[in-house]
Amino acid sequence: MPLLDISWRIENLDEVIAKLAHIPGAATFAVGHAILDTLTAVRTRAARAARERYNIPYNWVKNSMGTPRVIGMYGLLRSTGARAPLFLFPHSDVYPGGRGFPPATVTEVKGHTMKLAHAFHTGVKTRGPYHGASAGESRYPIHAMVGLAAPQMIDEKSQVWPNIETFERAKLQERLAHYIGAILGGAISV
Repeated sequence: MPLLDISWRIENLDEVIAKLAHIPGAATFAVGHAILDTLTAVRTRAARAARERYNIPYNWVKNSMGTPRVIGMYGLLRSTGARAPLFLFPHSDVYPGGRGFPPATVTEVKGHTMKLAHAFHTGVKTRGPYHGASAGESRYPIHAMVGLAAPQMIDEKSQVWPNIETFERAKLQERLAHYIGAILGGAISV
């Protein structure tokens, strides 16, 4: 089962600690809450970024990620899950209505259709060997076909991951500035 752990380093952590050093617990509070806010937003952004490249339901990707967790000044967002069954992607028969076992087409990546020989439309499945099945085996075993897993979609290096990484860095700095300002301005008491 594929797994993707998302983690980042706070570039200006020393600066944040110095600004809030005179208020006990303020730096831990500000950093912890900024990380939690950022990871929550990254969860949504990751699902959207994967959806922009792949023809997969948004909620399928988002649900592959657990709830963001923060322990002190460390945050964790984990994406895990099995590979996506091809029936989740747009698919169709090449020859609807017959001709034996016609190929089916599946569009996993937007703008790119795959033709699957010996597959049939219902759930995008493929039939196994027609002859020579050993004793006790079905002559026509059916195998579900699968695509990528959500962690693999999120970790795609050309389009998806750069979108997430750019967003995360800006969001983390925005949330840190918010909490520092709110604590120093008295809107949040620690």
